[in-house]
Amino acid sequence: MGWLQKFLDWFRSFWQRLICLIRRLFAPNERSFSVAECIYGWTAAYRIVDGDCVLQITIRIRLNPDADVTAAEIAALQAVWEPGIESRWSNRFTINRSSGDCGCPSYPVRFDVQFVTASAHHTVRVRRGPARSNMTTWDTADDAGAASHEFGHMLGFADEYADANCPNRVVATDNSIMRTNGGDPMNRHYQPFAAWLSNRTCCGFVVA
Repeated sequence: MGWLQKFLDWFRSFWQRLICLIRRLFAPNERSFSVAECIYGWTAAYRIVDGDCVLQITIRIRLNPDADVTAAEIAALQAVWEPGIESRWSNRFTINRSSGDCGCPSYPVRFDVQFVTASAHHTVRVRRGPARSNMTTWDTADDAGAASHEFGHMLGFADEYADANCPNRVVATDNSIMRTNGGDPMNRHYQPFAAWLSNRTCCGFVVA
């Protein structure tokens, strides 16, 4: 029976490694995927990296200002939007290991906004405001809360407020950033990152 047990142990180990390899194929660092909600549709995109027991999520944004929006105004807006988004989304929840023997028992989640001129995940028109913004069109009157809400769409999250065009939408009753610009990210908004980390490491991870 000794040889049979050794074969079964080898086969189990081989199968586990194969499953892990397949799971890692679904956890690339550069993510881009289509999102559809009600009558709306868009492409979410970002970079996600696990290193030094920290989950780092980066979105590269190219701002494309209208002709009447000055470079000085763009610089001032960047100085508001970048730290505002990062502080609103970062370190809200921790992703904890629930199974497996991976080296890191928990991961804080941090977000990095990079305003770039090339290799952008998203291009955003900046027009003179105030006006109604969306993921790809911001305006000069948008504060950090408005930018943080639109940033949520870039991550793949749908609106959570009432919309006459979407009578079947589930409307949030909490202080969600996807319901109100003055809100915060919720536990559910970190779930996709826990799923990515589980696939990436082949351990189980949950949002604390």
